[in-house]
Amino acid sequence: MAYLELNHLRKVFGVTVAVESFSLDVERGEFVSFLGPSGCGKTTTLRMIAGFEQPTEGTICIDGEDVTNVPPNKRKLGMVFQSYALFPNMTVADNIAFGLRMAKLPGHLIWQRVEEMLALIQMPGYGNRYSHQLSGGQQQRVALARALAIQPRVLLLDEPLSALDAKIRDELRSEIRRIQQELHITTIYVTHDQEEALSLSDRIVVMNAGRIEQVGPPFEIYNRPRTEFVARFVGTLSTLHGTAGADGCVMIGGQPVRLAQPPADKLPGDAVTIALRPETIALDEVAPGHNRLTAQVEGVTFLGAIVRVQLSVNGATFVADALNNPNFSPPRAGETVTVSFSPEAARVVG
Repeated sequence: MAYLELNHLRKVFGVTVAVESFSLDVERGEFVSFLGPSGCGKTTTLRMIAGFEQPTEGTICIDGEDVTNVPPNKRKLGMVFQSYALFPNMTVADNIAFGLRMAKLPGHLIWQRVEEMLALIQMPGYGNRYSHQLSGGQQQRVALARALAIQPRVLLLDEPLSALDAKIRDELRSEIRRIQQELHITTIYVTHDQEEALSLSDRIVVMNAGRIEQVGPPFEIYNRPRTEFVARFVGTLSTLHGTAGADGCVMIGGQPVRLAQPPADKLPGDAVTIALRPETIALDEVAPGHNRLTAQVEGVTFLGAIVRVQLSVNGATFVADALNNPNFSPPRAGETVTVSFSPEAARVVG
C-alpha cells in the first residue's frame, strides 16, 4: 500500500472540468513534482490533497486513512505557498511556532522545536526578526520551517520559488531538496518550471488539460517522452514531419532516417512525426551507424555555454546545440551543413 493514494480524483467548477481521472500512488519519503502549464490542474490537485478543495469524485488516503472529507486542519499536512504567507506582525520565531501553539504543545517544547527549525534552514539567530527585515529567499525558508515544524505527514509546495530571482531560486532549490532528504518527508511540489522538476524530483507527473500525460523519473520523462505534449513541454525539442519508408525508415525531406524503434503501426507513405533533442544532434560529425541529414543553416544564437544553430530540411526547421569553446567556429546563415544523430535519439511522437 502506498503512503499517499489519490484515486480517480475529479474536480469540476461549474461546467469546467479542472481535473479528470487523476490517480497516483506516492511512496513514503518520495519527492513528486506536478509539472505542467498554467491551467493544467496541478494546483487544484494539490489543493484537494490539502483539503482546500473538495473533490467532485474520488478519494484521498494518507498512510491508510481516508482523508477525503477530513478538514484541512485535521490532516496534519504542511503547506508552503508562492507568496510566503508569513504573519507580518509576528517575529520569525513566532511564525514558526504558530502551528505548534495551535496544537497546544508545552512552551519549552515549542521553543526547542523553533530552534531546531532555525538550524535546519540555516538561519540561527534570526528568531527575533520580522518578515520585512528578511530577503525573499529568507522569507521562503521561514515559510518552509513553519510548514515543517508541526512534523507533517506530507509536505505540499505550491510554486514556492516563482517569486524569487534566478540565483536565489537555484540556492533555495538545493536547500529544499537537502531538507526533504534529511527529513525523509513525503513531498508534493507544484511547478511549471521544467528545470525545477527535473532537478528536484524522484518522479514527475506531467499534466495537461486536467489529465496526467506521463509519470516517471526525470531521466525517463526527458529522454523517453510518451506523447508529443511531454516531448515538447519538457526540454527544448524539435519535431520533424516525414513519411514512413518501406524498410522501417522515416523519410525526412527525401532523406532516410533510421530509428531504434521504427513505427510499427505505420504503412509506407503514412505521415510520421519524429522528435529530436538539440543536444543529440552533432554538426559535421558523422559517427558510424548514425543518421545524417543535409540541412540549411537558418541562423545562429549564442547562449553562453551553448551555441544554438537553427536548421531546415526542405522547410522543416529544427535546432542543434553545440558546446561553446574558443576553438568552435559556428556556421553562418545560408550555409549547407551535415548533421548527424543516433537512431536512439529520434523518437516517434506522431
